[in-house]
Order: sequence, then structure tokens, then C-alpha cells
Amino acid sequence: MKPPGGGVHRAAEDMEDTERGIGEMRKDLESLRGRWLEVQTRLRELTDLALSEATKMRAIKCRLDCLGENGAAATEQPPALPGGGGGLSMKQLDWELEKLHVIQRLLGASPPQSFAEDQPLPVPPVPASARGRVLVVDDDPVTVNIVTHFLRKEDYQVLSSLSGIEGLRTALRENPDLIVLDILMPDLTGFQFLSAFRRAKRDIATPVIILSTLSGEEDVLRGLEFGAADYLTKPFSPQVLIAKVNKILGLGV
Repeated sequence: MKPPGGGVHRAAEDMEDTERGIGEMRKDLESLRGRWLEVQTRLRELTDLALSEATKMRAIKCRLDCLGENGAAATEQPPALPGGGGGLSMKQLDWELEKLHVIQRLLGASPPQSFAEDQPLPVPPVPASARGRVLVVDDDPVTVNIVTHFLRKEDYQVLSSLSGIEGLRTALRENPDLIVLDILMPDLTGFQFLSAFRRAKRDIATPVIILSTLSGEEDVLRGLEFGAADYLTKPFSPQVLIAKVNKILGLGV
């Protein structure tokens, strides 16, 4: 025979377990929020430091160029950037500074609601002189914003998506002139994107530039085998990306 009130007792225990679980989840959430704030603060510090050093390097480079033009002996050498970047030209340094400024602004701003909703980023009105439409598909908001910034600067209309699936829908619906595509996305990989897009658009040879952290030879070859027109690895140079876009669309370098 079941003890009287056993069902009520079990329901009370279940409620206590639920409340205990909710409390633990709230603690975990607060812990994650605190760690996220620490990471964001550290990223701001590193970006500010990189911006400061790049500004100093540009000033030294400017002095050396002036000394060279005046025929004076250049005794001061600019500090070397990681990866052998000491030989950057003034134009390349300007591009790097601009990229750091974009990252700095992003770190100082709250993520737009569209990030959480997995929707395309908002874009300003299309300029009348737009050179073409480029779709940027990447689950990293920083990469999307940097690429978008430099493409708009070159008068391209930019569509963007933080999701492979949503990006594929946009590509099929909007028929962009070119697609800049990430590979490692949680919902749909770049390779799956390319396979589905090529099957659906057999009559439209839309060029695709892969922009990915995958840098192995097999990854590059696989991307080209899936129909990519070019392959660029992260971290990337916006100047090189724009040159590739211009060349593929027949607009010069």
C-alpha cells in the first residue's frame, strides 16, 4: 500500500530539485558572464596596445621615408612586427591601423540584437555608385564587420550573415556577384554551403572566396575542388582580400 500523500511528497521533492538546478544554472551563468567580461577587457587592452605600437611604427616609417627622400643616412630601424611584418609599406600600415580601429570600435560596442537572432547585419543605404554586390558569410561578427567595412570603402554593396544556413538562403535569394565564405560554422560548413549552392545554381557561376582559419594544403585543395575561385587564410590582409575581389570581378587590382 502506498503511504498517504506520497504523490504530494514526490512532487515537492521534484520542485526542490528543479529550483536547485535553476540556482546552479544561474551561478554558472554569472560565472560565464564574469569570464566573458574579463576576456573582453583583455581584448580591449591588447587591441589598444597593438594600435599604439602600429601608430609608433607608422611614425618611424614616415621619418625613415623622409630621410630617404632627403638623401640622409637612415640609422633608425622600425621595430619588426610578428611574422616578419617590419617591411610593411606605408599603405599596408594604414590598412592595419584601420583594421585595428574597426576592432576597437566593435569591442567598445554592445552586440546588436541581430547577432543573437542569427540574422544578417544591418547595412547602410546602397551607394548609387556600387561596384557590385558581395555576400559575406561567417559566424564571427568581428570578421564580418572588418570585411564589410573595407568592401564598403571600395563602394561595394555588402550583404552579410552570421549563419551558414541563413547565408545560403540569402545567396539563393539575392544572387550576389561574389561570396566571401567561412568554412568552420556550426550549422553548415563552408564545404556544405558550396555543395548545396552549386547544386541549386547550376546555371549561375557565382565566384566564391573562402576566408578560413584552415590553412592546410588539403583544406585549400578541398575548397578549390568544391568550386571556390580563391582561398585566403585568417588572419588576413584586407588589402589582399580587396585585390582578390577586384580581380575576380574584373575591376582591376
